[in-house]
Amino acid sequence: MSDTTNPPGRRPIWRALSIVALALAAGAFGAGALRYNLIESPGAAALCESGGLWWCPLRQWLVILFLRHAFGIAAVALAVIALLRPRVIWIALAAAASGIALMLYNADFGALAAVLAIFALLRWFGATRAR
Repeated sequence: MSDTTNPPGRRPIWRALSIVALALAAGAFGAGALRYNLIESPGAAALCESGGLWWCPLRQWLVILFLRHAFGIAAVALAVIALLRPRVIWIALAAAASGIALMLYNADFGALAAVLAIFALLRWFGATRAR
């Protein structure tokens, strides 16, 4: 019995799209949780100023890293690797990193990384269809 709604040649493409979309959502969701529960939370800031809990250095490092655009630069670097080596794993990592950068105040680099990840995904699609 043949599957006419999902021919075998299209299954890897949909699987790759699902993996990349899931990675983007997971990166953005995880970074959003850190942003709204740890970085921007007035209660977390007050706790860190008063006595310093075990996670206060993590909060300080996150702030330092986003002020120096480290998340965005890492996302762009992963997206460039994904462009040079179009593999689903690199594209998914670039998508996750762009979601993290977008949520953690590096929207300029995060958006650039997202566009580069889309180009890498299109390049991967072209290589897959050519086979």
